[in-house]
Amino acid sequence: MGAQMKILVDSREPRERYSFLTDVLKLPVEFRYLEIGDVVIGDWCIEAKTVRGFIKDVMDKRLFRQAIELVNGYKHPVIVITELPMVLEKYRPIFYGAMASLMVRFGIPVVSVLDDRTYNMLIGYIYSQVVGKPTSSSTLPFRRPQRISEAQVLMLQCIRGLGRKKAIQLLEKYKTIDRIASLSVHELSRVSGISERIANNIWRVFHSKYGTDEVFE
Repeated sequence: MGAQMKILVDSREPRERYSFLTDVLKLPVEFRYLEIGDVVIGDWCIEAKTVRGFIKDVMDKRLFRQAIELVNGYKHPVIVITELPMVLEKYRPIFYGAMASLMVRFGIPVVSVLDDRTYNMLIGYIYSQVVGKPTSSSTLPFRRPQRISEAQVLMLQCIRGLGRKKAIQLLEKYKTIDRIASLSVHELSRVSGISERIANNIWRVFHSKYGTDEVFE
């Protein structure tokens, strides 16, 4: 069995900033010198900035040099803006213009969080997705659907290739999960937007014996 993947945090970052990640979420964190970014999880790299730091880096023309380094260094770069209750009006053109440029020109997602705690939670969510083991609901709470219709959509969304829009489309057409489960691969693939691969994944979820460890196509 391979070693457990760790969340790498740049050793120049203040350790107390990540105390929620280590002390509450109990995730494996290692502080080491990182040439690029503040946090690395596999092929994901997170660069965190305060609003003030973000605007300063734009005006100093440092931000886009960092963007090039992130794109060249990692498959999945992300920029997180912390402490974003409000951006002063005079800085909004600079702030949102730079955000748009990062997303459109560089393909880098820009995410905003309120504080270090929510920043830590975001890192935890990314980690849980990368390692393929959703984090315990006791530390990263999952909001259970309150409506049956929401639960039905969520159940279908668990199937690989089936997003929310297609799940709703199936439910609107066939009304119940039971009816969808009774469809053949051919019938499913005739639904607009459902390829034969997705149709086969849907069929297998409802007809494969539990415990066979089959994987999605």
